[in-house]
Amino acid sequence: MVILTLFDATNRETIKQWRFDKSQQIRLGRAAENQVVIDHPLVSRFHAELVFTDSWRVINYGSNGVLIQGQTVQKAILTHNTVIQ
Repeated sequence: MVILTLFDATNRETIKQWRFDKSQQIRLGRAAENQVVIDHPLVSRFHAELVFTDSWRVINYGSNGVLIQGQTVQKAILTHNTVIQ
C-alpha cells in the first residue's frame, strides 16, 4: 500500500491523504484526470508521476519543478517517508 499525505508547509498539519493498493503509476497535478489532484497555483496540470518498477521513483513533468530534500530533480528514487515538494 502507498500512502501520500499533503501537509501544510507552515505547520505540518495534514490537509489530505490518498491511499493506493497495488498501484504502479500515480499521477499528480491540478487536472481532474490525475489520481492525486492538488488545486494550487504552483502545481502544474500534470505536475509529476510516481512510478514503481523495482522501487518507487518520481518523475517531474511540471514547469515549477519537484524538490526532494530541497534539491530540484527531474527524476529521483524514493524511500520510505520521502518528502516531495
